[in-house]
Amino acid sequence: MVDVVVSSTERGTRRARSAPLAFATGAAVGLLGGMIGLDGAEFRLPLLIGLSGFAALSAVILNMAMSPFVVITALPARLAVASAAELGAH
Repeated sequence: MVDVVVSSTERGTRRARSAPLAFATGAAVGLLGGMIGLDGAEFRLPLLIGLSGFAALSAVILNMAMSPFVVITALPARLAVASAAELGAH
């Protein structure tokens, strides 16, 4: 199993997390965020702080840096759905 090491300088602790756990957590955030139509930032931040052990400021910065990539990645799917809805409305 591959371990991803996450360190927190504020607490002075180091915790190892497995890659499958990181993937499952990311998939859950993506699913929840997609279901309500947001980019998942509401779900990412508590997980970055609590589960991954990031300091609050580092978690906020990382969360803000991830949001544009999530929105850009989702844009083609959202445009396809919007185009299909316009075609059905005519």
